[in-house]
Amino acid sequence: MLIGTVGKIENSSNYQFSDTNQNDWFYVYAVTAYDKGIVKGFPDNSFGGENIITRQEMAVLVYRTANVLGISVSDDSKTSDFVDESSISDYAVLPIKAMKNVGIISGMPDGTFVPLGNATRAEAAVMVSRLLQKLR
Repeated sequence: MLIGTVGKIENSSNYQFSDTNQNDWFYVYAVTAYDKGIVKGFPDNSFGGENIITRQEMAVLVYRTANVLGISVSDDSKTSDFVDESSISDYAVLPIKAMKNVGIISGMPDGTFVPLGNATRAEAAVMVSRLLQKLR
């Protein structure tokens, strides 16, 4: 869904994730996302195309996509106001704060973000929809 927001899908990168090949249905999306700086892969050089994405991973990808699209998503606040903020991985703290600040994510009714919870398709669709609204 995210790669569809950034324009032309290309197969131009020479980069190869260790767990991805040109026959994978998501290959061109993974390569395009890598080329645009949206995904970086895991430290073991894998893409994780078959992994279930966490809520914090999704927020980071949406944040990076916003940057690629030129949408201002910086955040200078010290806190995200999520009661489980201490559970958010270091790499995801700034993106989550920024996404909350601009209204792309809101968290759960109980004030948590549940960063390691699985991102549902509905949650991903809401994030992408809100991101696209920022383009208008």
